[in-house]
Amino acid sequence: MLADVFRSLQKPSFVIAMTCWTAEQKLMAYSELAGSNVENTIIIKFVESANILHNKEIKHHTVFFTDLNCPKDRFNANWTDPALFRFPYRWVIIDKYSGHQSTIPDVIRDIDVLIDSEVAVIRRINDASFQIYYVFKIGPNTAWRNELYGTWNESGMFKTESMLEVTALRRINLNKYEISICYVLTDNDSINHLADEVNDHIDTITKVNFPTTNQLLDFLNASRRYVFTNTWGYKHNDTWSGMTGFLDREEVDIGGSPMFLTGERLSVVEYISSPTPTRSKFVFQQPKLSYENNLFVLSFKRSLWFGSVILISMLFLFLFLVTVWEWKRTSIHKRTIRTRNAGILRPNVVDVALLIFGATCQQGSTVELKGSLGRMVLFLLFIMLTFLYTSYSANIVALLQSSSSQIRTLEDLLHSRINFGVHDTVFNRYYFSTETEPIRRAIYEKKVAPPGTTPRFMTMEEGVQEIRKGLFAFHMETGVGYKFVGKYFEEGEKCGLKEIQYLRVIDPWLAVRKQTPFKEMFKIGTKRLQEHGLQQRENRLLYEKKPKCSGRQANFISVSMVDCYPAILILSYGTLISISVLLAENLYYNLYKYMPKGNWKIETFGTWTNEMGLNKVTAMNIPISQRRRNLEGTEIGTSMVVNDNDTRMDILSMRNLNTDHLTKAGYRQILPLYYFMNATLVTVFTDTWGYLRNGSYDGMIGETPRSPHLDISEITMMVIGAITQQGSFTEFKGTLGRVVMFLMFFVFLFLHTSYSANIVALLQSSSNDIKTLADLLNSKLELGAEDTPYNRQHLSTASEPIRKAIYEKKIAPAGSKPNFMTLEEGVKRIQTKPFAFHMYLGGGYRLVEKYFLEHEKCGLQEIQFNHETIPWVTCRKNSPYKEIFKIGLLRNQEHGLNDRVNRLIYSRKPICSVHGGTFGSVNMTDFYPALLMLVYGMIASLLLLAIECLASQRLCHLRNRIHLNC
Repeated sequence: MLADVFRSLQKPSFVIAMTCWTAEQKLMAYSELAGSNVENTIIIKFVESANILHNKEIKHHTVFFTDLNCPKDRFNANWTDPALFRFPYRWVIIDKYSGHQSTIPDVIRDIDVLIDSEVAVIRRINDASFQIYYVFKIGPNTAWRNELYGTWNESGMFKTESMLEVTALRRINLNKYEISICYVLTDNDSINHLADEVNDHIDTITKVNFPTTNQLLDFLNASRRYVFTNTWGYKHNDTWSGMTGFLDREEVDIGGSPMFLTGERLSVVEYISSPTPTRSKFVFQQPKLSYENNLFVLSFKRSLWFGSVILISMLFLFLFLVTVWEWKRTSIHKRTIRTRNAGILRPNVVDVALLIFGATCQQGSTVELKGSLGRMVLFLLFIMLTFLYTSYSANIVALLQSSSSQIRTLEDLLHSRINFGVHDTVFNRYYFSTETEPIRRAIYEKKVAPPGTTPRFMTMEEGVQEIRKGLFAFHMETGVGYKFVGKYFEEGEKCGLKEIQYLRVIDPWLAVRKQTPFKEMFKIGTKRLQEHGLQQRENRLLYEKKPKCSGRQANFISVSMVDCYPAILILSYGTLISISVLLAENLYYNLYKYMPKGNWKIETFGTWTNEMGLNKVTAMNIPISQRRRNLEGTEIGTSMVVNDNDTRMDILSMRNLNTDHLTKAGYRQILPLYYFMNATLVTVFTDTWGYLRNGSYDGMIGETPRSPHLDISEITMMVIGAITQQGSFTEFKGTLGRVVMFLMFFVFLFLHTSYSANIVALLQSSSNDIKTLADLLNSKLELGAEDTPYNRQHLSTASEPIRKAIYEKKIAPAGSKPNFMTLEEGVKRIQTKPFAFHMYLGGGYRLVEKYFLEHEKCGLQEIQFNHETIPWVTCRKNSPYKEIFKIGLLRNQEHGLNDRVNRLIYSRKPICSVHGGTFGSVNMTDFYPALLMLVYGMIASLLLLAIECLASQRLCHLRNRIHLNC
């Protein structure tokens, strides 16, 4: 019999037997157990009851066996130790009684053989048959219960069908036994809102598991006793506080609020399930790329930068060689003309470099080459640099709207310029303050709670709003925090959210006390809740997943000082260099002014003595202009007005005296003067004598040296030309002036690139200024409504001022037909023009899916008009079928029938999946400010023209009165 019983257990068994059997009986037991012991390993060892505690082998295989028919003096008190009757030890007891009397042996009647124990009692029914029972208690001090394991007779062992299930499932019905469960509530008001979704962002982990833990106890058919505490529990002075303390002291059986699995807690509690996959992390918006990189360098790869520099250097060398060749192949007279023509490029390294730099910065040049080869080189230079600049600007467009991806670890976060905040919870304050890992410790001490400041713990709402502002990392429970992200963030702002784990813990787990007899039942129950979707339902109600990025391009980010920082840095350093060069030039000029610039000439004025007085030399009586007329070959320029190129080639020719006769005569007349002065003649040709034009003289008078005139208007036009990338027709010739021009072109290149890049992004962006009904009322959008009875009723009877104004001014203005239309007509108007249409979303979005292109589905905005948002099924008052209707409709919802119909009939708001994939052409609305500026500019120009004409006429009238020509 014993062999059949042990084999029926179908588990490996190490049997520790305490009997009074003879050696022959023991040998027979060995023989019976070894007879067909092939599949199940069964080993038996006979010991004295006094040594039972020294023979506990592998716990899950240990089976204690005893025969109560032996005399009492053969048994020691050790074998009735209550710990031996707890899971996982098993017992097989042969009772001394027979028949159908009480099945609980007296020797174990006072022991708590709890619900997870497997204690089998074998009782003789008659000479040829035995019954085997499992006996147990649901809890301490409760009534004994028994399960019929099976019967044995000469035909063999017959196990009951219920024994095919595991113990926890067989005994799953606790018959209203009271189980104590502990919940953590950090806010006192949460006890009033555990299941009504009010303030569900507070104590969320408890509220999401309160329904499911109660469903678990319903599954076990157990009554419950709630215990509430304000913390999960931490170890202080070798004692545990909070929920962990209740579990450690065995005051409760299960913790209803999941908690983190830590090494310290493993010694006092057991974890059974992770019901809610949520973690606390630092969440932040990835900062702009310019916070970590220099965008103006990042636009091109290093190889492209090197290639561009090499190409520009080659063009510089080739252009310089062409310039030198053009100057060498011209005659002396033409070279003289070129020297005086400021619009011709000179064979000077600085001039050529400035031309190349101006072309690179899209500023053009004040000089050019006149030859065909030179102009071809300039043409290629401008074309190549235009393509290069276009590519560069296009990359700046993307980079300005890009986020940095360099913050990936806690160390990156620590060394970034991002501010920190932490959700003010019990576990956050504990884990942050007790962290010992160097990086995490530094984050707490330097970012979260720096010395001398208030620790940056805050509410969830405050933290999420700080994230939205940017450059802020907030440590929060992500499932709860993302609900606030969905509430406060625009669609485009949800892109670029980054998470970094701080706490070195996994998802929270449900914990039970050590040695609880209900552990396996709790495990089975929680798995059932997950398998049937009940846990997932609660998680979806109170937790949000990380939002998907569906409209990155719709969210425009304006250029800030950080983006322009490299350009401003160049300007600052350039200003310092310019000031340094200015000081150096002034110092050099002041020193050079007092230094000899040539051979000194000495004239003796006379001698003076006491006797004779002043004896002046005879030469001093000659006027100084005659005494010093010998200039010893000094070059002196003479300007000649020439209208015929032949005169330039040979001014002394007498063949054609009808042309340039004044110049030819004048030239011959000044030659003796130069001989008289012993000076070198340098001839400068011009085509006019010189007249005042636009505030300056041209021609011969313009060539005459005179004090420089500071023209504010020309400087202003030069700066405006640089800002608008139009270049300038004037330039500085000095070193300092060219340095200033270099810096000006360089800085305005970066500023213009950033500005134009933002304009490109803005032209493709949507406005997010219309967020409320008041915004909609004051916008330029046309409004319409679906022609349905409820729309006509609710819109026309609206009494709230904003809603009433929308109806009276936008939908049904006085004197015009109310703007009600079919659903299809309204949806098509949304597609084709600035139009807001009041419709039922489910049906409207189905037509949106039908008519709209993919990119047109992006940017759809919703604003609620009616206060009543969800239609309800109704029945008449006092209907006797009301409860039946309720149950039936709830059944429809639970079985998914309503959801199926809704999916068939209605559509949800379409997801923006290709935003930015289609280009929107620029229209007159986009160009309106520029046109307005042009119109106002033309009006201002006409007014200035009229003022100038009147002033000119007035001046002419005055000059005529004093007999002067106009």
